[in-house]
Amino acid sequence: MNDLHVLALTVLAPPFILGIFGLWFTVRHLHPFLCEIGAAPWNRGITRRVLFGGVVNSSPEQVVRLQKLRGMYAGLLGLMLLFVVFFMGLGAVAFLGVFIGLNFLMARPFDVAETNK
Repeated sequence: MNDLHVLALTVLAPPFILGIFGLWFTVRHLHPFLCEIGAAPWNRGITRRVLFGGVVNSSPEQVVRLQKLRGMYAGLLGLMLLFVVFFMGLGAVAFLGVFIGLNFLMARPFDVAETNK
């Protein structure tokens, strides 16, 4: 393998692998949870509200399960930000951190009782 292939694999492999893990987490864990609470699994707005805002009027088991899901996605975001800081610097992490922080601030919680009427 020449040096260009090594460089390309170093830069492109981690985001690809993290993307595959994110897709697996979504299909295996998040979509069944969204169906359980009565939400549309492929609706990005509802997914954002559930992951960033949480849920209200749900059972304690669902809240615990959601906290585990949020922890998995936080781990994926942390790994991706670690990759970004390694290749792009702290400025890029601060830029992305603003958008991630705005998602947490602006997402309102998903009301489970409203969808189960």
